[in-house]
This record gives sequence, structure tokens and C-alpha cells, in this order.
Amino acid sequence: MEDGEGTHVDFKNTTLLLTTNVGSDLISQMCEDPALMPEATGLKEALMPELRKHFPAAFLGRVTVIPYLPLDETSRGVIARLHLDRLVARMSEQHGVTLTYSEELVAHIVACCPMHETGARLLIGYIEQHILPRLSRYWLQAMTEKAAIRQIDIGVNGDEQIVFEIVC
Repeated sequence: MEDGEGTHVDFKNTTLLLTTNVGSDLISQMCEDPALMPEATGLKEALMPELRKHFPAAFLGRVTVIPYLPLDETSRGVIARLHLDRLVARMSEQHGVTLTYSEELVAHIVACCPMHETGARLLIGYIEQHILPRLSRYWLQAMTEKAAIRQIDIGVNGDEQIVFEIVC
């Protein structure tokens, strides 16, 4: 196979992952009650009629269908922590600032991002829309005031509002 510039590309040891939201409503319904959640093979069998509505049978015969289960609250918390930890590392490495966050913040993010078709994208978007702008604003304000921020603690107050505590 050749790429767009005519360079030979070897696909011998390549795995391609294709994802779709086709059947996501069906998966959500079938997995709503963890006690009644089907095995992966049962879920795949239930999805096939829906997949056949959208993809040719010849294509489905050449791919391996692996249904993704909806993310539970614990998994969403792990994902939120991963993205917050990246932010912690970035603040430390690039600015020498200690950034901490509370478990209440993680729980707040998870509660504000119920599970549906967007998966983890909603969690990431929440962090990008509700934490990063305020963090940037505090950082820029400190720079204009020539104050050196040493630590930033992010948590949630009693009114379920995200709060920042800045230590200069």
C-alpha cells in the first residue's frame, strides 16, 4: 500500500481500531442494571442487527466487533484523576508550582458528567471549561502583580462550587 505521496507503507503488523456510536443506546439499556449486564458475546449478538443497518455485511465480516461497556462512576473518576494529574505535572514541570486537588473535586466532576454517548470526552471538556480557564486567570493575575505562586489547591466548597486556594 502507498500513502498520498507514493511512499510504500507496510501494514503487516498493524491493527486498526474503528469506533462508532452505533448501538450505544442499546448498550446503555442492556447495561443499566449491573446485575443483569450480559456477557460480551451476548452484547455483541444483540448489537449485530443494529450494526447491519449501518454497515455492509461484507465489512462486518472482515472486522472484529468489540462492544465497549459504559463507563461506571469509578472508571470516570480514574479518567478525571488522569487528566488532573497531567495538569499537576504540567504546572510543576513548566512553572514550578505545586498543584493539588481534592477527592471532592473528582467526585464533583464525575457527578457533573453523567454517562452517555460522549464517554470520557465530557469529563475532559468539563476540566477544560471549568478548571483550566480559572487556573489561567489566577496565573495571569499573579504574573501581572509580580507575585510568585508556590501552590494552588483546588477543591469544592459546601455549595458544590469549585474553589481555588492560592499560596504565594
